[in-house]
Amino acid sequence: MHQYANWVPDHSLIVLVNRNNIYLLTPLGGVQHILTENGKDEMIYNGVPDIIYEEHVWNSDNGIWLKSYVGGWMMIYSTIDNSQVEQIPYIIYGKSSKNETQSYQSIYADKPTGYVMYPKLYSYPYSKPGKNIP
Repeated sequence: MHQYANWVPDHSLIVLVNRNNIYLLTPLGGVQHILTENGKDEMIYNGVPDIIYEEHVWNSDNGIWLKSYVGGWMMIYSTIDNSQVEQIPYIIYGKSSKNETQSYQSIYADKPTGYVMYPKLYSYPYSKPGKNIP
């Protein structure tokens, strides 16, 4: 899933964040450089914020900053590591999640609407006051 895309300042490449990893693509979509390979869903975020940073710190949906200068451009990107952050539980009601297994969907989701008839418990890293923050 693409999370962010933008042209670099001289329009020679496209910066793309996909599955929490950062790529530089040619205008035709070929991979020029792979900048990160350690991105992990809901754990390690490269170039994009987690929910805390998006809503409360940056007020932005990306963690990539591009700047042009005479003769080129530069990029700074963020990496957020939530591996030491406590998980909070939450329940999903309604439409089934993309992370659900096919068997769970076929058993519990209503066929015409795709809505889950039985809620499911998930967890997400979310810092509490006085605890670790990435």
